[in-house]
Amino acid sequence: MKNTFRQLTAAALLSMAILAAAPSALAQTSEKPYTYVEQMPVFKGGEAEMMKFLGSNINYPADAIKAGVEGLVVLSFVIDANGSVHDMRVVKSLSTSTDAEATRVAKMTDGKWQPGKQNGKTVAVQYTLPVRFAMKNAPADAAGPDQQPQFKGGQQALMRTINQHLKVPEEAKQEHLNARVVVKFTVEKDGTVSNIKLASTKLKKTVGPDATLDYMDASTFNLQNKTILAKLAEAAAAAVKATSGQWQPATKNGQAVAAELALPVQFVGSEAGGK
Repeated sequence: MKNTFRQLTAAALLSMAILAAAPSALAQTSEKPYTYVEQMPVFKGGEAEMMKFLGSNINYPADAIKAGVEGLVVLSFVIDANGSVHDMRVVKSLSTSTDAEATRVAKMTDGKWQPGKQNGKTVAVQYTLPVRFAMKNAPADAAGPDQQPQFKGGQQALMRTINQHLKVPEEAKQEHLNARVVVKFTVEKDGTVSNIKLASTKLKKTVGPDATLDYMDASTFNLQNKTILAKLAEAAAAAVKATSGQWQPATKNGQAVAAELALPVQFVGSEAGGK
């Protein structure tokens, strides 16, 4: 679909499996996918190829254009041991049509993944994919970067850095809460990090052995300790800040430019909640 007045772009910002604060707490059964493994799933061809695939297949919905809808859709799905995908769901919604379009294209990645590995064996892994829908007014140079920022050392190095600096608040442990926090930030032209801000927070509460409520918006929880959300946001921001200076910046026409990313960060607050 063409629009002579606007240039439409839809691109994945940064894809990665959910980051866990305590991998040792993620005991799995044969029925449950891992959230963190020694070798995470990788799109065949790497990050750049995945972004190219998504960007070339996503069509900006007409109703979203008309309504001026822009923003982030975050998907969660399982990548099986054979590289297939299933159990696709939206964990951060933007609009009905953009959610559906992001889901449609994410399902097209079925079979295009190198599966994750744990102890040398391929395993199923829960994966999170943020996708941004953005409308840019025409001049062409207003479009997004040609190459998104890349963490030095790759995705695994990014996860290690985040995990080294991510602290689960004691209040979250006491409430038996797991949290999924999406953080937005800017990678500057020199590879430093700035403008760190909270995009969304979802919580999941352990209610008994192998029994949990699913992730829900934090506003739906009646938390007795109201400081928990603030502490989760502070901890996630601190972990992201620790990556400053370790990024290769985005590029546009061969020049370094600043670019915004979204990073899903997961806190595991209890032994029973490692999913």
